Amino acid sequence: MARKQVTLSKAEVKAKTAELKEARKKVVEEYNKFTADHKAAVASLTAAKKAADKAVAEAQKVVDAASKKLAKAGEAKDKGLLKIDAQLAALKPATAGETATA
Repeated sequence: MARKQVTLSKAEVKAKTAELKEARKKVVEEYNKFTADHKAAVASLTAAKKAADKAVAEAQKVVDAASKKLAKAGEAKDKGLLKIDAQLAALKPATAGETATA
């Protein structure tokens, strides 16, 4: 079934044109709201990434400093253990010698 073609008067065409232009304007305005929301979300994400990168960099500095301190502490531990082991080794023969003569 074909629709009947409706012939509009000049006034009706003018009114319909104005109505459609207003509808078009509202659609664009609504779309622009979504565009603005998206732009704000992207800016927020960018700021969050930047802050996270900065936090990671700061944490990495802390880890690096702790690693250096750990390495130095490991060296000090090794030196300390060597001294203690040397002192223990020096005590063993004296203890064995004293028990043998006593």
